[in-house]
Amino acid sequence: MCPSRSTFRLTRLGLLLSALLVAPRGSGAQDANAVDAEMVRVFLESGNIGKAWKKLAGLPLDHPLRPTLDREVVERAEAKARDAARRILEGKPEDAVPALLDAKIALPRRASIHLYLALAYFTRSLKGGGSAALDERARAAIREARSLSPDLEPDPAVFSPRFRAFFKEVDSVK
Repeated sequence: MCPSRSTFRLTRLGLLLSALLVAPRGSGAQDANAVDAEMVRVFLESGNIGKAWKKLAGLPLDHPLRPTLDREVVERAEAKARDAARRILEGKPEDAVPALLDAKIALPRRASIHLYLALAYFTRSLKGGGSAALDERARAAIREARSLSPDLEPDPAVFSPRFRAFFKEVDSVK
C-alpha cells in the first residue's frame, strides 16, 4: 500500500525534527534557520502558502536559500490564486475564498487577488440569497484592489455585468 501525501509530509517533518534533536549542534541561529527553511518547504508541499510566507519572513535576507524560497512561495501563491479564480468562474466561490486568502498573505499587493476575492464574496452572497456581511467583505476587497491599482477595471470578458455594476457602485462611493 502506498502512503498518502499527508503521511509523507508528516514523516518528512518527523524525520527533520528527529535529526535536529540528535544532531551535533553548531550555531543555534544556523540550526534554527535550517529548520525554518525546511519548514517553508514542508508548508509549500502541503499547500499552505500563508504559513510558508510567514516562516520565510523569519529567515535572514542573506540566507542562501532565501531567493529560491521567495520565488517558490510567489509561484505557488500565484498558482493558487489562478486556481481559485477558475473555481469562482466554475461556480464554486466557497472553494475559492480560503485559497485566495492564503495567496493574499504572500501577495498582499496584487490587486487581481483582491478583485477575485471580491468576486468570490459577491458570488457567495448571491448564491446564498444575499448577505450583508459577504457584501461588505466584497466591498472591502474592491476598495483594497482599487487602492493598489487605481485604474483597475473588471474585464467584461470574465466578470458578469452584475458584478461590474456592483464594482462601479462601490467605486463611486468613496
